[in-house]
Amino acid sequence: MLSSAIFVAGLYKAGSPVKLFRNEADLAYGADHTVVEFFAPWCGHCQRFAPAYESAAEQLTTEHVPSLTVAAVDCAAEPELCGTYSVSSYPTIILLPEKQHYDGAKEAEPLVAWVRKQLASFYPADAAAEAVPSVDLPPLARRPHTGTVA
Repeated sequence: MLSSAIFVAGLYKAGSPVKLFRNEADLAYGADHTVVEFFAPWCGHCQRFAPAYESAAEQLTTEHVPSLTVAAVDCAAEPELCGTYSVSSYPTIILLPEKQHYDGAKEAEPLVAWVRKQLASFYPADAAAEAVPSVDLPPLARRPHTGTVA
């Protein structure tokens, strides 16, 4: 079973915000944008990067970035899928459907900043403000001033 391979490799824990994708349909359907890490469980760089990638996924999920999925593909288990995206080294990070490759530091903050920058043209800052409904609260009731200190 593929999901057990990723857990045996220790890259991501159950309940991780990183979704394990197994086929082209997983990548093609769903969110408007997907940040996907193509990895190999035996890859030392992938093993060292996994906590940072998971942290970036948690941060992006917490921020509720619209229509974004953070995913991973095990290239040892899914070589054809990795070949579709011309993956030749690990980890490879690609933003889909744009097929933009991330070439920055393998750390959470630079990756999150890169994702935000890539998606800025799709989701302007005004859209985030519009997504949160405004609530009109009544003014606080005023207590009459009695001149005494309680």
